[in-house]
Amino acid sequence: MSNQILIKCEDMIKVLGLGGLSKEKQYEIIEEMSEIISDRVLLKVMDKISKDDAIKVNKMIESNDLSGVDEFLDSKVPDFSNILQEELNIFKEEMIKVVNA
Repeated sequence: MSNQILIKCEDMIKVLGLGGLSKEKQYEIIEEMSEIISDRVLLKVMDKISKDDAIKVNKMIESNDLSGVDEFLDSKVPDFSNILQEELNIFKEEMIKVVNA
């Protein structure tokens, strides 16, 4: 999840017109955006997996095995990639509205 989200957040920086910020500031924003999106995705998928699977996901997150989380959720939640893309799109639209306000 983290790699996919980070790449999409990097793209959002350009779309939002924030490419002129320092690389350090861009990285901070990308990290914040990816955390928000990851949290939203996790909230949605936790309802779709068993309690035991949720515990496994939490352990992977705690051990910073984010690519393992991706693979695990992809195997347990048939529409995981759709949920991920949907949350990315929603967040992107929210950020566009904020920047253009």
